[in-house]
Amino acid sequence: MDDTTGSGQNRSKRNFLITAAVFIAALFYVRDGVFRALWFDEALTFMNFAALPGPAEIYHNYVIPNNHIIYTILLKYWAMLYQPVIAFDVHLRLLSVIFTLGAFALMIFRWKKQCGIMPVALICLCFAFSLPFAIYSVAVRGYMLSFLLVAAALELARLWMRGANWKNGTGYFIVSLLAVGTIPSNIIALGAVVLCFAGFPLKNRKFIARFAFLAIVPLIALLIFYFPIWNVVSSKILKLKEGWPDGVAAMIVIYSSWIISFLPAILAAILALPLLLGRKKYRMNMALAALVLLLPVPFFFVLSPAPFPRVFFALWPVWMYLLCRALGHLFAFARLKKYRIAAKPLLPLAIFAAAIFAWGMAQQEIKEDLSVKLVGTQALDDYFSPYYMKSYFNPFDVVKALQAQGETEFPKKVFLSFDADPYSIIFYGNMLGVPFDVWRFDGPRGRVSELDNNCRRAITAGEGDENKFRQRFKGKTLELLPTAESFQRTCIIKDNEDATPSGK
Repeated sequence: MDDTTGSGQNRSKRNFLITAAVFIAALFYVRDGVFRALWFDEALTFMNFAALPGPAEIYHNYVIPNNHIIYTILLKYWAMLYQPVIAFDVHLRLLSVIFTLGAFALMIFRWKKQCGIMPVALICLCFAFSLPFAIYSVAVRGYMLSFLLVAAALELARLWMRGANWKNGTGYFIVSLLAVGTIPSNIIALGAVVLCFAGFPLKNRKFIARFAFLAIVPLIALLIFYFPIWNVVSSKILKLKEGWPDGVAAMIVIYSSWIISFLPAILAAILALPLLLGRKKYRMNMALAALVLLLPVPFFFVLSPAPFPRVFFALWPVWMYLLCRALGHLFAFARLKKYRIAAKPLLPLAIFAAAIFAWGMAQQEIKEDLSVKLVGTQALDDYFSPYYMKSYFNPFDVVKALQAQGETEFPKKVFLSFDADPYSIIFYGNMLGVPFDVWRFDGPRGRVSELDNNCRRAITAGEGDENKFRQRFKGKTLELLPTAESFQRTCIIKDNEDATPSGK
């Protein structure tokens, strides 16, 4: 066996071990999330959309953005594969786990050819140890599917620009169609993909044609997918006006979450900047990278209300790719005899990996403070520590307690406050055999105007929510039941004349 063969085998073994370590890290950080209770948006996604009779009904029922159409269709068929060897909600989460692992596989096996295995591994580890990964990697929503599709679009776009053929072009169109069909705002992430390749020599006619194809295809895909249901989109979706009241605050959240998640890799990439700026051929690419990173900024100032920060999560694979390219250049420079920083390549990898792991642990310690300081009362926390990830969010136990009290038996009713995440209670009630008619809650069909006499329990989200209940339903008051600390609090509904003093 010659030295070349031995070197190749050693490299293959090293790459295999590094890849295995990344996948093990990813699985380690999804293990708890898989068993997390479904929250409002997730329960609503399944009950109101995935449970519809078929794909046509899902497609035409695009009345609120919760219906991530392509994902919802896949979720429907995934649910049909359920076998009672695990809990049903765990089964639903495993679909996003598959998309997550697929995204890691795509990034590792495709990006390593451009950047090297070590930069890709470090970027993937940063992502796996980040707070947003814990939120989205198991979400019963279309975000990880979007992540995977945008990463696939990026790779197909690269192949198309380097050598146009009908397979790459067709694949790029299909992936773009699926991406915008999952979430229409993914068109922004596809725009970022296009910008990544604006550095090609566009004076050459063949590159102009290829680049024009890249730019036009996502727009055509968006038009094709939503034109048949445009009346619904224009009358429902575009009139919702949902988002954050403060665009600057929303922008701070999206960028701070990115910086915090990838801080070790960003600090390492900064080391490559002086080296890259010294080479003319890299300057254009760096300017385009800056443009891609700043792509969300105009939306926060132009749109009112500002978009939810989660809208831009689909940009993350593009940003990760750019960061990976920067690290790739750093490792390439480090291998030069002039620097000799990486004479033993596993040493810097081990150092970086240890730093990423330590920073991942630190993020867990500061996530509550991040949530309070960066999100506060603006809206739902999309990136740090949302309420549904806290230990006291357990709608399954709340429903079990109601059953034990005999409060879910006909003809009794239970009022669910909107702030108390009613759809999670309804979902787990359905899993436990509680009839849908038991629940009284505000929904698309209207608000609850008055409470039935046999409605003697209420699920609320805290003292402020209970005060709103008393103001809304005159003549009624609430007495909190002495139960374990929970986000969803169970109260006894009493008439004012029957009320007794209660603790908070």
